[in-house]
Amino acid sequence: MLTSRRSITVVLAACFLLSMAGCARTGKKDAGPPGYSIHVEKSAGGLTTTPGIEDITGGPTPLPNRTNVDINTPISQMPDAREYGVVDRIFFDYDKSDVKSEWIEGLNNNARWMKDHPEFLMMIEGHCDERGTNEYNMALGERRAMTARNFLTEKGVEPGRLQLKSWGEEKPIAFGHDEASWSQNRRAEFMVGKQ
Repeated sequence: MLTSRRSITVVLAACFLLSMAGCARTGKKDAGPPGYSIHVEKSAGGLTTTPGIEDITGGPTPLPNRTNVDINTPISQMPDAREYGVVDRIFFDYDKSDVKSEWIEGLNNNARWMKDHPEFLMMIEGHCDERGTNEYNMALGERRAMTARNFLTEKGVEPGRLQLKSWGEEKPIAFGHDEASWSQNRRAEFMVGKQ
């Protein structure tokens, strides 16, 4: 009887350790809008997140494989995008990820363009200035991209058409070490590509 209990305990402990090891390899799951999950994995060029619809068991349902889609054209370069008043970038305050009021109209225009062009996917890239640790800036860049994505989904853009990537501080557009440069690097960018 005692040997049987020990065997069960050892088997349960082994199962627990294996399940924890598997979770550590697949990345972490962060909260998204209600009914959706975000899966985050470290890649060579930053954090890549993929939204998935949660199934009834609470796990993410994978989206169709779209690895062959080239999503690297700024939204303003699409043929009729200028007529919509789209924005390629929005900027954030220091250490913040909330959308500033000055960018709401541009985000509304981006959402309208995406709804009128269902054949396109969008990549939202989050960026930070050089201050803070790499790990912190990767997470902050992710939050900035998620905030923009959440705004667009609230305006009716299908979550499955929006992909996220955090670059943290890895891709600055201004190289000074002052507020004028840092303010240009605290941003989210909107790139599109055909499905």
